[in-house]
Amino acid sequence: MKLQREGAVEFEAEASGPGSGPGRAGGVFYNPAMAFARDLHIALWRKLAPAGTTLDGLAASGVRGLRLMAEAGAAVEFCDCSPLAVAAIRANLSRNSLAAEVHEGDLLEVLEGREFGALDIDPFGTPARFLPAAVRAVAERGVLGVAATDTAVLCGAQPRACERRYGALPLAGVAAKEIGLRVLLGAIAREAAATGRAVTPLLCYVEGHHLRAWVRLVPGKSPPLRWLSREMALYDEPARGRAGPLWAGALGEPAAFPDAAELPGDAASPRRRRLERLLTTLHAELPGPPGLWDMNEMARAVGRGETPARERIVVALRARGWFASSSIFHPLGIRTDAPSDEQAAAVQSL
Repeated sequence: MKLQREGAVEFEAEASGPGSGPGRAGGVFYNPAMAFARDLHIALWRKLAPAGTTLDGLAASGVRGLRLMAEAGAAVEFCDCSPLAVAAIRANLSRNSLAAEVHEGDLLEVLEGREFGALDIDPFGTPARFLPAAVRAVAERGVLGVAATDTAVLCGAQPRACERRYGALPLAGVAAKEIGLRVLLGAIAREAAATGRAVTPLLCYVEGHHLRAWVRLVPGKSPPLRWLSREMALYDEPARGRAGPLWAGALGEPAAFPDAAELPGDAASPRRRRLERLLTTLHAELPGPPGLWDMNEMARAVGRGETPARERIVVALRARGWFASSSIFHPLGIRTDAPSDEQAAAVQSL
């Protein structure tokens, strides 16, 4: 293994290749491409300061938990089923003059009978099998973070597999990643309902190959899950061509979004600027309706050979009195409550 550095910590691990998964990395897995996601986790923990202990549930090298301890002052425990990973985490804690409990074993067994103030699960692939135990192990008003990298399943390429894993059908198109995230949230909400609790999404996003949701588990009932059509209309019942059941509410709480002072890293660094752009765009689209419209399809519908710039279409829709924003979920996506005729009029005005 090689010595790596990320944020304020040093640790030993084998870096993966340039792709999205472990690739040919041997030993203890570490994906440098996910440093952006860990930066956002640090910022969110600085903002929320979750009570109690955070469990880094599938820790590998432990870099996520190490950074939460060193950069956000969090109390963290670690879990991994690999003896090699557990040994590396203990060595990496020592290297950074940190102390924490490290559990060796299957996460589902470690969670049995335990309760944590916050829990993060970031598997390679689907988190589906961990969701029931993870929800049960989070304390009242605690925070659960869930990542998924089975995007082919959640985003429309494998609908039957999505139905088996998440109990819902996805939808292809520009809204595919957003809908995949809403399907994941719907699965978490159903597990929370089984414990008599509701979920409050705090910050949910898609970046690269992974979908991530942070939710707070609170007393009460979540809003009913719904179905979304290809025309971005919500329904209370399933039908052919509709995605769902899925979470139809907001994908975050503005009050939970980190401020600039809470973001890690140099203000001029490319990663920090990317993080600021993502949060700014996501914040702007939060009040909008579920689903996205394809800007190229908007242009084709009115016979435009060249699609105007997305921001120009957004400004034109707002000028006509409609909600409109760009989106983090697809570079061609526009979030708006404008009906098709108003979309056409906005594009024709440009």
